[in-house]
Amino acid sequence: MTPKNIIVHHTASARDTTTVKAVDRYHRDKDWGGGAHIAKSTKGWYVAYHYFIEATGVVTQCADDTEIRWHAAERNIDSLGICLAGWFDDGHDDVPTPAQVKSLTELLKFKSKQHNIPAERIYPHRKFANKTCYGLHMGDAWAANLIRTRYNQITDPKFLAKYKADQILKLPNGKIVLKAGVVPIPGTTKVIYQ
Repeated sequence: MTPKNIIVHHTASARDTTTVKAVDRYHRDKDWGGGAHIAKSTKGWYVAYHYFIEATGVVTQCADDTEIRWHAAERNIDSLGICLAGWFDDGHDDVPTPAQVKSLTELLKFKSKQHNIPAERIYPHRKFANKTCYGLHMGDAWAANLIRTRYNQITDPKFLAKYKADQILKLPNGKIVLKAGVVPIPGTTKVIYQ
């Protein structure tokens, strides 16, 4: 398998008590339909994802990137699965821990570069299944935006006069943004990702 997409998941279980070992046991014993059971990966795990990120930010590689795992139905044949411990819906964990976000960001940057996968092909699991996964508390572009550059775009040309010329940058697509480190004046910009 050659990865062309990255699909991010959550476990839909309590973040602080879900470990890669617990998921391994659950996936090993799970009937995936018609008596089918997942094969052990070359890394020795039954986990259906390629990578698992615990609440502490510890990343475990559960399968080689070229192995097909059972994490996203028809997308299994061309995608890496990355799972965060937690349930990021109402009534459960709010959002991933800062350590998880840091680890996910580093992993996404590395894997997207390694496999030439652009941010546009990083998806939440819900794009391919009738689930909320990776959680309703994060928008569809949340994971992809972790590897994009964040800019403060000036929302109206009349606001240009509020900034010095050396504080402004014109992007190749024509958008006018503030340079890194410039603090926006409230009400003059909106956050965009490129």
